[in-house]
Amino acid sequence: MRHPMSLALLLSIVALSGCSPTFNWRELNLAPASLAALFPCKPEPMVRQVNLAGHSLSMTMLGCQAGGASFALAYADLQERAPAAEVLARWRTLTLGNMAAAPEQESSFLLAGVGPGVRVSARGKRPDGSAVAAQALWFAAGTWVFQASVLADKADTALADTFFAGLKPP
Repeated sequence: MRHPMSLALLLSIVALSGCSPTFNWRELNLAPASLAALFPCKPEPMVRQVNLAGHSLSMTMLGCQAGGASFALAYADLQERAPAAEVLARWRTLTLGNMAAAPEQESSFLLAGVGPGVRVSARGKRPDGSAVAAQALWFAAGTWVFQASVLADKADTALADTFFAGLKPP
């Protein structure tokens, strides 16, 4: 009699382990930035002072890892101290420079309810020297500037598309 119960218990454990998805998508409201983001994992927040295009900004960064990829969203309020286009262009240059990468593909990207952005696919290096594929998006909404990125060993356009499509007004 113990054998059927042991088998039932084993089957229950196997079935429950299948309920643990690689990507556990969740929506976050990024007040006061007036943006919602869809993350595939629970992001860890960090705030730090950065200098972009000669302006000191308090930048919030959210990031997490799932399915072998790192997902990140960084944003700051310019408070009309600088033109968003100038700050975004400098930010893109710094990000790609830090990765020792050149864009493989660059295109305009329209974010529903927010406005246009620039999307870049690039291959570069992590700080440890290992190769990394990056999909990144830079855009502005009002006085706020944003960078969303997906970093992985191999480019996964569909995964980046899902992450970027989750960025929208709340």
